[in-house]
Amino acid sequence: MEEEKKCTCIYHSRDLDGWMSAAIVKMWIRDVNFIGWDYGDKIPDLTDSGPVMMVDVSFPKDDMCKIHKEHNLTWIDHHISAIKENDEVRSDWGGKQDTKKAACELTWEYLYPLRNMPELVRLLGRYDCFGHKGTPEEQKVLEFQYGARQLISNITDAHTVLIACMYYNDGINNNNPCDDILNAGKSIYKYLCTEAKQIYNRVFPVNIDGCVFACVNQERFNPINFGIDYHKDGYDGFLCYHYQNGQYNYSLYNDNGTIDCSVIARSMDGGGHKGAAGWRSREDPFRFCKYLASSD
Repeated sequence: MEEEKKCTCIYHSRDLDGWMSAAIVKMWIRDVNFIGWDYGDKIPDLTDSGPVMMVDVSFPKDDMCKIHKEHNLTWIDHHISAIKENDEVRSDWGGKQDTKKAACELTWEYLYPLRNMPELVRLLGRYDCFGHKGTPEEQKVLEFQYGARQLISNITDAHTVLIACMYYNDGINNNNPCDDILNAGKSIYKYLCTEAKQIYNRVFPVNIDGCVFACVNQERFNPINFGIDYHKDGYDGFLCYHYQNGQYNYSLYNDNGTIDCSVIARSMDGGGHKGAAGWRSREDPFRFCKYLASSD
């Protein structure tokens, strides 16, 4: 009898939402082949895979349809660009999609519908889907995010912290990991606010699709998070980038609702949300500078 093929979980390898989504899958079923993937990576060979689950990430529509046909796809995601692209076919797939929740929240709800969501998952989720904006816990969610970034940098870290939180919830452990994360995050955030002012002094203007963005060489930096309103300085949005493994990694932000970052990112073979999106390219950001004259 032919041996049953192992399930594969493809997760977004770049941020806490992707790592935590994968960690939830790992807690649900341990015998899974995990593949971290980011936009711009080569689509993995799934020839020897069994059923495929994708969390917090998506491939082009044709590839998604092929995976479903060959591997019975389950797709959990919250990126509006990907949901729109697959709107006509996603009803045939297993999974859950919702732009109002983060992927880790959706993954928990899909795999553990009868269990209360851990505070760890909820707080990370509220940040990633911008659900904390304008709420009484906005500052708490922001500080928790930076505390978590210090502690979690991959799926293994995320799984370890998740299990510790479950032990606390079940009364096995008296120490609440979320308290430690938040306390660390408060100190980190205070320091980052000072550093952010120095980073913002290095911005230069670029033009993308007729909109002027403040741009800086920095990894995943949004000045709004640190009390710096770039819109007041006349910028339509904010673009940051860093060079890694032969490619430029771009993160695009808009915080006043006038630009859909996901549309721009999708045109660059990336993806994301209306307020924040990203892509990778071998082209440097200075190609956008030559269009500045036409925006004056």
